[in-house]
Amino acid sequence: MKSLSLKNTLTLNFVFVAALPLIITAFWGLYNLSNNMEREITNKNYILAKSIAGELEVILGHPLLHLKQIRYVTERKDIVSPDDLNDYFTSLIEVNRVFDMIKVLDHKGIVTHLAPFDENILGLDMSNQEYYRSSLNTDKHYWSKTFISSQTGMPTLALTLPLKQGLLVGHLNLSHLNKITDRAKISDLEDVVITDNNGVVIVHPKGELVCERFNVKHFNHIRQGLTGIEGTFKYYLEGVEKIGSVVIVPQTGWLVAISQSVDEAFEPIKKLRNFIYVSIMVAILIAILISLTNLHRILQPLSHFAEESKRIAGGDYTYKLSKASYIEIDNLNSSFKTMIDAVKTREDALRDEITERKQVEDKLIKNQYYLTKAQEIGIIGTWELDIQKNILKWTDENYKIFGVPIGTEMNYEIFLNCVHPDDKDYVHKKWSAGLNKEPYDIEHRIIVNDKVKWVREKADIEFDTEGNPVMAIGFTQEITDRKHAEETLKDKERSLAILMSNLPGMAYRCKNYKNWTMEFVSNGSYGLTGYHPSDLINNKKIAYGELIHTEDQEQVWKTVQSALSKKESFQFIYRISNIAGEEKWVWEKGCGIFSPDGELQSLEGFISDITDRKQAEEELETHREHLEELVEDRTNELKEKTDKIEKSRQALTYLLEDVNASREKLQKVNIEFAAANKELKEFAYIVSHDLKAPLRAISQLTHWISEDYSKVFNDDGKMQMDLIIKRVKRMDGLIDGILRYSRVGRIREKKERLDLNLLVNEVINNIAPPDNIQIIFEKKLPVVFRDSTRMEQVFQNLIGNAIKFMDKREGIIRVGCVDEGAFWKFSVFDNGPGIDKRYHDKIFQIFQTLVPRDEHESTGIGLTLVKKIIGLYGGSVSVGSEAGHGTTFFFTLPKKGEKYEKLQANSSG
Repeated sequence: MKSLSLKNTLTLNFVFVAALPLIITAFWGLYNLSNNMEREITNKNYILAKSIAGELEVILGHPLLHLKQIRYVTERKDIVSPDDLNDYFTSLIEVNRVFDMIKVLDHKGIVTHLAPFDENILGLDMSNQEYYRSSLNTDKHYWSKTFISSQTGMPTLALTLPLKQGLLVGHLNLSHLNKITDRAKISDLEDVVITDNNGVVIVHPKGELVCERFNVKHFNHIRQGLTGIEGTFKYYLEGVEKIGSVVIVPQTGWLVAISQSVDEAFEPIKKLRNFIYVSIMVAILIAILISLTNLHRILQPLSHFAEESKRIAGGDYTYKLSKASYIEIDNLNSSFKTMIDAVKTREDALRDEITERKQVEDKLIKNQYYLTKAQEIGIIGTWELDIQKNILKWTDENYKIFGVPIGTEMNYEIFLNCVHPDDKDYVHKKWSAGLNKEPYDIEHRIIVNDKVKWVREKADIEFDTEGNPVMAIGFTQEITDRKHAEETLKDKERSLAILMSNLPGMAYRCKNYKNWTMEFVSNGSYGLTGYHPSDLINNKKIAYGELIHTEDQEQVWKTVQSALSKKESFQFIYRISNIAGEEKWVWEKGCGIFSPDGELQSLEGFISDITDRKQAEEELETHREHLEELVEDRTNELKEKTDKIEKSRQALTYLLEDVNASREKLQKVNIEFAAANKELKEFAYIVSHDLKAPLRAISQLTHWISEDYSKVFNDDGKMQMDLIIKRVKRMDGLIDGILRYSRVGRIREKKERLDLNLLVNEVINNIAPPDNIQIIFEKKLPVVFRDSTRMEQVFQNLIGNAIKFMDKREGIIRVGCVDEGAFWKFSVFDNGPGIDKRYHDKIFQIFQTLVPRDEHESTGIGLTLVKKIIGLYGGSVSVGSEAGHGTTFFFTLPKKGEKYEKLQANSSG
């Protein structure tokens, strides 16, 4: 039997086994492809219409949700009062832009509230409207039929919700639905139309049809949709065959229809079909020719490659080239050999790379462990915020810092809710600035399990090529302990500053130079030398050594150097000249500050003014010399006064008779005064007991309600409760002020010897002024004999007011006193906002304040109390001020009687 040719066999097999089935399969596939593409194009419009209907239903759900929220606020009169509803509705329209108009109808259909406000509509009877009649017998929302708005001239509808006493109506402008249909159109060959449940056009590419309320229910696909049938249908428009897909919007019964010409829709299919027909025929012919030419030239190399591949797969990479007489097979042989060599090389490199990667992974795991431990020790967490998607990712340590369960989904708003209420605005403002490319590195407080923590946050914000923020990566570090340490340090520094400012002298630290260059000087330098501390530091205006008397400079230098050589402290007395050229005696005590190596670094000490003591010593010596002469002179004067006393005794007898008569009148006045005083005491009891007892009850109940119902109240409710508590505290303060005012002059005073320097310092410590306010004593205050409580009230009100109303970043308050003969004249100056001359009398009237109490809490009694106390002592109070130029309060205290009172105090002691 003659063997068949492999070439002929393969060719026949190709023609009958491969080519023919391929032709049949290709044409059958083309037929199915055409049908499927027609169905896809037909379904495309239906799916698009379905998508638009779904989006439309979602959009229509938003107004219903907003209207329910508006109904809740409208029926809750404690949130927005009926008088403010119009303004509330107007603000909603301007902010949300969901409704064109919002109206409230009473149970008779009369318009009681509306926005935007129109007095022509307010009070109209809307009971004949279709949406009013349809909403009477239902407790659900109702969508009205569409109509043309008289205000905008555009299609609109009314959405209603029943109220307890009427109906809430919101008018929706449907013109913005064009944006949905425009966005949904695939090409200009398609028309997207929305109709109501009667076939009237709501949205159409031709706007004039919308305004004319054109009805398209005569078209087949619209007619099918109005009967409740969705799908894609064919119809004719002006002799042109079209396909139209229609979908029903369940919520309103509207129709969404998309139309397209049949020829235009299926034109791509026809072109594709013709192209595929030609391509299949050409491909088959070419395949047959190539196959017949090359089949026999492929078999032998393929067999060789198959055998070699099996051997290579077994791990033997030695390849024997096959012999061939054509370039392609030779190239294939060479490429196959090159590929085998490359595979072997890459296998070796891959083995090395795997080993190296394993080492890197081990190192990375170790570094990650160190990083995690470092974050735990340093209480540092990291975070990443996708700004566009508002997705916030935290590390475990960040969750621990904020006290949030690990794994909780986070975003910017949830993070902001963890921030302390007083810091939220600051944090949000800084974050907004960061989004504008400003640095974001802040410290603020957070609330964790009802406790306050301090954290530091720093972030690097990434921006796209257009400058929009896209990503932020940062860290959070808890700094509570550091903040507490800083506060403690500030308290100590403030206490030290107060102590330094009130010491009767000057503390210093200086270099061991002959001119005594100062590195630090306390505020006492002003009273001692007349120079401000900054004038003496680093010899800015004058060196302290220049103030020392020229005759004492050398002795001062030798005394200090002698003590330093022995590493002992030093103290001595010498003279200085102040800024006015006046000579003063001073006492100084100090010591050297040495390094651990024994090297002198600086000197520290204290200098006090002893001029008065020196003068007293000199005067005492002078008085001793003249004492004998004074005794003799006083003896002669005494004899003369004895004669005068005898004459005065007779005149006193007549005076006593007049005094007895006056005493009887005085007794009657005392009886009347006692009755008035009793009534005043009863009034004080009523104020302190009968009025304050209900206030305490109101305050306690308000606190209980705030704590027990804190989760029920919204932000407005919490604000109202806080307002009640503040008003109760204000009323309590007013009652206390009235009591203090009524006690002045009625309660018997306890007069004692008062050093006003100590008393004012105690008042300042009780007030605890902030760090930015400096209180300076211009001169040493006198010692007086007065009631300590009254004098504390005077200075506390004047200094407290200066601190409370200070509007400068660096506040200055000066307390001074001058001797005016029979009176001491005191002054309290501040560089605050000042007081207009029109109000100089008003501020001393009871309950009068120049600033609203919600801005600065005040009873309006303080200055009235000061005026009454000073008036009882026979003094006067005045004010010198202009708006914007600070304020100075003056008051005087008479010296009359102080000498007698001092003797009484000494004798009783």
